This record gives sequence, structure tokens and C-alpha cells, in this order.
Amino acid sequence: MKRFLLLSLMVIFGFNSYAQINSQNVLNDRMTISVYKKTPKGFTGTPFVDEEFKKGIIMDEDGRSQPAFLRYNAVEGIMEIKLNKLQEDIHVLPRIKKINYSIDDYTYFIDSKRTEDGEHLEGYFVRYYAGDNVKLLGWPRPDIIEAQAAKTGYDKDKPAHLKVEMEYYLEIGDNRLQEVRLRPRDFRKAFDENDAMKNYLSDNKVKDLEDAIQALKFYDKQA
Repeated sequence: MKRFLLLSLMVIFGFNSYAQINSQNVLNDRMTISVYKKTPKGFTGTPFVDEEFKKGIIMDEDGRSQPAFLRYNAVEGIMEIKLNKLQEDIHVLPRIKKINYSIDDYTYFIDSKRTEDGEHLEGYFVRYYAGDNVKLLGWPRPDIIEAQAAKTGYDKDKPAHLKVEMEYYLEIGDNRLQEVRLRPRDFRKAFDENDAMKNYLSDNKVKDLEDAIQALKFYDKQA
């Protein structure tokens, strides 16, 4: 049954095109991979946005979909997949733009964008909101802190540490990404020249993701 479902995924998403990227057998060599179920030995922290697999949907550009359990590994830059949450094997599909992943009503997608500071971000973004005039995107920023040897005989060695922090960006019109934190001051600054938004943000403080989405919906309505 597991093999049938994997083959179905290959058919749904048209993996004949992937043969141009890797001529090896997709099912044996690319669909089944060795990934960490937990943080690697010798490290603390986690390489995952969410430690546990979450129920989600794999989607292609034609609207076809496949339910699955998903977990994003920001250090590896891959979406880990289980077709059954209890199965031991973890799979991965090729990183191509035609495949998106939906988790908690938000969408992971591959793109290449630049920030206002000129940084080039390429890989998986998270689409939290996409309106006609503004988008709110997430960038799962992986960070590996190297191990540190004890400085004195009283100290202990510090193991290498993995962590993932979600950075948030506004994409207003065709402008480059503008980094914001989910707090009132950052959103007031981002929309400082828009009187309607200034008034809205004075009465509705942005303190979390849902607040931010509601503010951007208001922006789209009056833009």
C-alpha cells in the first residue's frame, strides 16, 4: 500500500520531468531519504520549524492535491513527508516550484526574492497572507551555533546548537521584501504614509500573526 501511494504521488505531480534533474530511480534514491527523526547526535535544539509532523496537503500548480503529514527541516531546506503519521519511513519530493505544501492554512512555496537590505533569499517561504496589494511572508531562518569548548576547568563544553527562527516580511506591491516583527511599532512604520492604516493601527495593535493578517486585509480593502 505504501509503495502504491508513493507511486500515486509521482503520477499526480508528473515526476517524468524530474528525470532531467536526477537520472537515478526516484522512488528508491530520492523518495526515501535518511533524515533525522530527532536533533542530530551531539547537537541541542532542533532543525525543524515544528518538531512534530502536522497534517497538511501537498499541492501542484494544477490544483491536484494529496493529504500527508508534513514537517519542514530548515537546516536541510526540505519538506519531510509521511503518508501515515505512524510510519517510520520519511520521504521527500524534489524541490521544484510546481509543488507547494499547506500546513495550518499557510503555504510553503519555493521562490527567490530580495530584501530591502539587498539580501537574496532563495528556497522555501511561508505564505501567511496574499492580497492584491500586499503579502505577508515568512522565512524560516536556520542557525547553527558551533560547539564551544569550556574556557575554564569549572565550565562545561557547550554542544553545537540548532535553532530555527521565523522571520516575517511584507511585500507591498512590487517592492522588495521589508522585514517586520509582529509588534505595533514595526507595522506603524511600514504603513506610515497611509493615513487609513495609521488610524487602523492606532486602534488595532499588531501583536501576533492573526493581528497582522487582519491588518493587511484592511489595507487591501482600502488600497
